[in-house]
Formats: sequence, structure tokens, C-alpha cells
Amino acid sequence: MYRFAFEVTGSRAGAVFAGLIFAFAPFRTSRLTQLNTLSQEFIPLLFLVAWRVDVGRSQPNWKAAMLGGLFLALSALGSWYHLSILTVVLVAWGVWKWRLWFWGFLCRLFFVSGAILSPWLIQIVWHQIRFDYYPHTLIRSHRFS
Repeated sequence: MYRFAFEVTGSRAGAVFAGLIFAFAPFRTSRLTQLNTLSQEFIPLLFLVAWRVDVGRSQPNWKAAMLGGLFLALSALGSWYHLSILTVVLVAWGVWKWRLWFWGFLCRLFFVSGAILSPWLIQIVWHQIRFDYYPHTLIRSHRFS
């Protein structure tokens, strides 16, 4: 968080303050036993990569997309909710900026994160279809609507 705040503001004191708030926020420290709240350290790194590409400090090439995709995948492995929320935030960022090259960067980023997450996603879908692992599958959800 320090690096992202320093890139955005340019203030070292503000970046240290932002890093301390992010690291020791009551939301995180009160839930030390919940591992999904402790695995949020990759979210500012993902935003740092997207910020650098957006403001032109980094080229929207495969290297940046691989780095951003890695951070998105690591965030998703901490909690699948992070994947859905960060996807919505990144798509909203792309809609807000509406630059074709930024959309290309986001597509490459999502491709890389999908490639990294594919072994887990394939297992989840396979278990859901084959073994009826989840009590309310998407196939049977029409009963509740």
C-alpha cells in the first residue's frame, strides 16, 4: 500500500500513513483468524500495476499484464470474492477511462489470471457437476426463483 500511495500522491509521509492504516486497520486486525481478510496484500499491488499503465509510467505490454494477472490470481486464491469484486472494479476503471489500449491491457490481465486460476476453477466446476458437491448448484437454482 505504501508504494501505491506514494505513486499516486508523491508524499512519503502520506504513503507511510496509508500503509499503516492498511496494515493495522481494525477490520483486518479484529479478524486475524479469517485468512481471507489477511490475504488482501495483493490488492494494492494490482492497483499499482493498473495505475502505472493508466498514467503512462509503464507500457501496457505483456509484462505488465502478467504482473497484474499474477496479483489478481493471488488475490483470488485468498478469497474468491476478491476476484469478483476486483473484476468489477477493473472493468469499471476501463469503462471510466475508455481507452482501447487499456482494454487490451485488461483483456491480457484477465487472460493471465484465468490461466493461473484454471487448475482450481476446473476442479471446482468438475466437483460441482460430477459429485453434486454443492447443495444448490446453478443447474437446480431455478427451483428457488
